Amino acid sequence: MERQLNMQEKNEWIISHLDQALEEGWIKHYHQPIVNTLTNTLVGTEVLARWEDPEMGMLYPGDFIPVLENNHLIYKLDIYTVRKMCATYAEVDWQKDVVLPFSFNLSRQDFIYCDIYEEIEAAVRKYDVPRDFVHIEITESMFTDPATQEKIRETVSLLRKTGYTVWMDDFGSGYSSLNFLKDFFVDELKLDRDFLTNFSQRSQDIITSVVDMAKKLGIHVLAEGVETKEQFDFLRKIGCEQVQGYYFGAPMPWEECLENCRRQGLVMSSRMQNTYLSQIGKVNFVTDSAISLVEMDFQKRQGYILYINDYYRETLQEIGADQIPRVFSFDDLNFSPFYSSLLNSFLRAQYSEKEEAFTAVHGKNPVRFIVEKIGHKEGKAAFKLTLISVISARDSEEQVLLNKINQHLYPLYGSMRLFNTVTNQYKEIGTSSSDKSYSKIRTSVDGQRSLAIKLWAEENVFVDDRQRFINFIDFNTLDERIKGRAFLTDIFRVKQKNGDYQMTKYNIVTMSDFSEHTYLFYRDDIAPESWFHLKETEVESSNIVHDIWSSALIESDLRIFWKDTERRFLGASQSFLDFYGLKSVAEIIGKTDEELKMNILDAPFKVEEERVLHEGKTSTDVIGTTTVKGQLHNIRTSKFPIYREGKIIGLVGYFIDASNEKNNVKLINEKMKIMNVNGLLETILNFETNRVETGQDYALANISITNYQRHLATYNKQIDTNLLRTIAQRISEKLSLGQVLGHTTGANFVLIYPCKDMAQANEVLKKIAQVIQDIHEIDGTPCTLFTESDVALSTDTTGVAAMVSHLKI
Repeated sequence: MERQLNMQEKNEWIISHLDQALEEGWIKHYHQPIVNTLTNTLVGTEVLARWEDPEMGMLYPGDFIPVLENNHLIYKLDIYTVRKMCATYAEVDWQKDVVLPFSFNLSRQDFIYCDIYEEIEAAVRKYDVPRDFVHIEITESMFTDPATQEKIRETVSLLRKTGYTVWMDDFGSGYSSLNFLKDFFVDELKLDRDFLTNFSQRSQDIITSVVDMAKKLGIHVLAEGVETKEQFDFLRKIGCEQVQGYYFGAPMPWEECLENCRRQGLVMSSRMQNTYLSQIGKVNFVTDSAISLVEMDFQKRQGYILYINDYYRETLQEIGADQIPRVFSFDDLNFSPFYSSLLNSFLRAQYSEKEEAFTAVHGKNPVRFIVEKIGHKEGKAAFKLTLISVISARDSEEQVLLNKINQHLYPLYGSMRLFNTVTNQYKEIGTSSSDKSYSKIRTSVDGQRSLAIKLWAEENVFVDDRQRFINFIDFNTLDERIKGRAFLTDIFRVKQKNGDYQMTKYNIVTMSDFSEHTYLFYRDDIAPESWFHLKETEVESSNIVHDIWSSALIESDLRIFWKDTERRFLGASQSFLDFYGLKSVAEIIGKTDEELKMNILDAPFKVEEERVLHEGKTSTDVIGTTTVKGQLHNIRTSKFPIYREGKIIGLVGYFIDASNEKNNVKLINEKMKIMNVNGLLETILNFETNRVETGQDYALANISITNYQRHLATYNKQIDTNLLRTIAQRISEKLSLGQVLGHTTGANFVLIYPCKDMAQANEVLKKIAQVIQDIHEIDGTPCTLFTESDVALSTDTTGVAAMVSHLKI
């Protein structure tokens, strides 16, 4: 029989019995479903506490949460929740069971009366829980006290940096929610349930604005308090990704919650599916553009329409086109050139990771489709399809011309402009504008245009081509320069997104048949194999040697370097710097190979260079080894003396990478671009030889990913390959010259590096372990990595055999 107590007695009971309730397991965890609106998928649950007391009966959060907060005891409950929930993951079969993320609330007191970050980390590490499965809910009220605000901010930032997702609960319930977003970073907003309590048009407009704002900030959105289909349909339409509320179920024990969701036909999500849906969730549905979301299953050769907005439907009606079926096969899209082009755009976007586009003409109406890949998983990919219709002024002479340009040139050259040198008006053709017009007319002010061209050229055009580009694009002299000609064209080196310069042809075509003083301006990227067939260039003989040397240093694949008589570097080619991963020649000038630790065996290089400098002998095609970004490379080196007035003043040399020559034993793991077992064995031999000759000690460290098998269980093989490759890449980026990285088996990595003692060896190892643990995402896929390691020092072993036996093979 339940005890009947007044309010004060009940509060005292809660305070005095909290520890016992936690120890005896009277605190139970109920789960309320969190559902993805686009796919009706169960993607997680919120964990809510219930106190099932043997004497008091059921106590709801409203009964005990305020009491615990008022008496500064809430942190005990929150720590218990984290530990208890993490412990459940130790009992699951990751390949068979339904395993979903959970979210839970933190109190401001958690940041005051305990180290909540360490408490969460300890539970996650103990039970090997992926950090992306732990969603932490906070409220803006936690930050109202200036005395604790900075500490809470730092802890929340640390949680996010470590790989946890942080949600802002009850967004919109306070007075300064927007101001909060200005100063704090969160991953997801949970809209306060009061927005849906009065489901008026005004409320819907506010929700739409909040979702639009969040998407522009890169923040996901979840709506609480969803109770009706009308509310759900509205939230889905505006792109609110997730919902929670009694429409899908009240908080229940875990098994009851799952059974309730199955009865409603909800699909149980997986870790990969959640990542995929999170990628898709970044798309903003609040737009005036005509968009749809399409999922393509490349294994089953089927497609699925996930979403279509009203503008897309209206545009299809305007152009008289049929809507693609909600489910279709790839074969269905091959019955016409139009759908064949659409399918090809999906395929190109799948592999290029860039926007792909094509233009089709329905009657007189040009239609442009832009395809953008927005998510991928296990043979599937999701795309945003933007439809741009051109129907305004379609019978005018100008529109006919623009249609022809768009139909025949835009697919080849992309952005184009029509420019009139008299009116200074220009039209951007084929841009993705939200209105129905085909081009936008703008007026260019001469002074502003010239300045803009100059600034753009300084940022994007190679310095030697810059002034010639500015002169070419000078519209003030264009009428005179193009007189009597159909077009002007020239080639310039233009910076690409990756920072490289690419030969780019710019074209200006006269459109005098259409309108006097009007020109079409567009660019055309040139394939590298065409660069040497572009045009002849006259070079003065007095500059040819200088120009050849300059070109060799910038463009050649030869790794060229030159040194003084003390074997100190004086300079090197760009290819040399790139080979060693050096940002600037300043990193090597004035230093020797030994000081830079470029080679494991220094003696052969030193003897060879001294012969060149002291005896004037040429050294050609000499085989040696060097370390590059954690790899051991065989190289063929040639070196020559530099003479001035009959005296040797230094040497110049170059080398080629001989690691992949047929007669060489493969030393590199090609997938990860680090040493394989053969390479590691040769590295140990080289380090040991150098230790005997010079006394330089070295260390061999094994670094293993302890939760590798759990990672295999939750992701596919391709993600696994990318994981190992990413780990190798991140470690390599942090290595110094002379340090060698390799891989043996599974998720076991080996680092061999020079050091003076065990303290230095452990310091290097600690940094590398942290590099691995700081990896929280692989190609957009969340991951949580834990490591263990051991290290052996050469002076503590009995030679090569002992160091080799330390390898985990």
